[in-house]
Amino acid sequence: MKRDDARLLLQPATSTPKRRAFTGAAASAVSSIFLAGCGGFGAPTLQIPAPLRNGQYTGQDITTRFGDVQVQITISNGLITDIQAPLLPSDRARSVEISQAAGPILQDEALKAVSSRTAQIDIVSGATYTSDAYVQSLQSAIDQAHA
Repeated sequence: MKRDDARLLLQPATSTPKRRAFTGAAASAVSSIFLAGCGGFGAPTLQIPAPLRNGQYTGQDITTRFGDVQVQITISNGLITDIQAPLLPSDRARSVEISQAAGPILQDEALKAVSSRTAQIDIVSGATYTSDAYVQSLQSAIDQAHA
């Protein structure tokens, strides 16, 4: 399914309230797993300087309206080899649900970005605040590794 198709699924329903409720739930589930290059913040970018020192670095704890986000990186041979998020929003059941869906996608996007040395990471639609905070914390960890 292409991203354009996903946007069509997220359009508001115009039928009965029962159908609208189902469509809203389906749209929410779909939006948790599809990537979007837009949102309230725009596409987050990374600055990846060289060289990076080997070791583990924990990024800044970024507070969002839905909870805190913190990223930890592992650097081997001057390259980022692992990215983990020990802290994702979890203060509400919906936040946990979104974090469980968005966390692996953000990790995959971040690993792709750092391995290809691109500056832009797609955000996860439905997890815009978490995505932006993830990139901010990741950048903080990268900055520590460069210093």
